[in-house]
Amino acid sequence: MIRRLAVAVVGLGVGRSHLEAYKALPGEFEVKVVCDLDADKAHSAATESGVPRAVTQFSDLMTLRDEIDVIDICTPPNTHRALIEQALASGFHVVCE
Repeated sequence: MIRRLAVAVVGLGVGRSHLEAYKALPGEFEVKVVCDLDADKAHSAATESGVPRAVTQFSDLMTLRDEIDVIDICTPPNTHRALIEQALASGFHVVCE
């Protein structure tokens, strides 16, 4: 049996559509954290999607290595490289839109 991957979605503009996609595959994925610089956006997305945790700083995710398998980066393109490098250096798998 394949275990579900625990996911953090970062950037809740485009990331909201990623939340819907993960929700459609509950046997494979569980979104455990959402992250956005806008606290209201992060908390509303978490509430609406049933995600248990919302954070506003990407660096907060780096402390969750035992809880998260994959970080899904949905931020503006000019931020991708730095975020990808940080996540990979911390041992996460990364998906980038």
